[in-house]
Amino acid sequence: MESSIFKISTSNGTGTGFLVRDYNLVITTFQVIQGHKNVSIESSDREKQIGKVVFINTKIDIAFIEIESFSPSKITIDPSVEIQAQDIVNLVGFPFGMQLSINTGIISNPKIEVENQILFQTDAAVNKGNMGGPIFSSDGKLLGIVASKFQASDNIAFGIPYQNLLQLLSNYNSKLGEFQVQCPTCKNIITEQVDFCKACGTKCDNQVFDDVKITHLGLFVENAIQTLGLNPVLARVGRDLWEFHQGSAFIKMFVFKNDYLLASSKLNKLPKSNLDHLLTYLLEDHHHPYTLGIVDNHIYLSYRVHLSDIYSSKVDDIKKKLVNLALKADDLDNFFHDKYNCEFALESKI
Repeated sequence: MESSIFKISTSNGTGTGFLVRDYNLVITTFQVIQGHKNVSIESSDREKQIGKVVFINTKIDIAFIEIESFSPSKITIDPSVEIQAQDIVNLVGFPFGMQLSINTGIISNPKIEVENQILFQTDAAVNKGNMGGPIFSSDGKLLGIVASKFQASDNIAFGIPYQNLLQLLSNYNSKLGEFQVQCPTCKNIITEQVDFCKACGTKCDNQVFDDVKITHLGLFVENAIQTLGLNPVLARVGRDLWEFHQGSAFIKMFVFKNDYLLASSKLNKLPKSNLDHLLTYLLEDHHHPYTLGIVDNHIYLSYRVHLSDIYSSKVDDIKKKLVNLALKADDLDNFFHDKYNCEFALESKI
């Protein structure tokens, strides 16, 4: 079942989605992909691909995403399943964008009204990265989609019933347009920006057709990432935050203390013995302007620049150094592994 559940990442953060058998679509919530027509889809074995948002219903809070490469899904929808109080449920997702995990709870209320929507309530622990993920019964039946939780409360989360998903899947027709917005009132499909639904006259929210604007910093960093041959959409994991692999090395770029752009790579674990020669190497200045350091028994390579320098004549040189950090990290993790017997970091892709 893990192969049918995906991490979804955008410049707003991360969420979860899942593939249902007989429908070649990744299911998630509108909140997860809001402001993006192209998103990063990452499998549990950390393979990434671009997902194309093709359908949204903002009222029910469901979105469909098309992907090109996937294995046949093991997740099915059984229309005879009942959602009942006290039933055990399992929520599967990527909490805080971390590795795939399962949270268990019970159905606290099988039918509760939240913001004019009928949802079900569960006491299973939910974090933002779980949003859009599947909710299963104890015997693996799909019950719904993780919708939302009270920000100030623990153990109160909501699920969108699977019946709502079935309804939208029956409404979806790929031939109607590349990006479809379903009218929340009459279910008419809208494919272009209009002020009012042509079928029922409901006022339309045209902002759902617009992509989130990338900041000047974002454009700069993503241009550097693109130079490495990677689609920057695949690297986005939050606002002013990018993560990707260059070869085996895991690269992270982010704003540090609101003043600096920091690029770093967690390379290797320290060996358990014979550290003298390794520590001597790390203390020598072999890789200026990059810095080698040790944090929590791991070797890091990093480069820091003040944000103001991105607006200066140094901008092209800074971009080149960002690119070279990623390339150097890919060389150094192998160097430390081969010469000093350092294990690769868990985040490495080997």
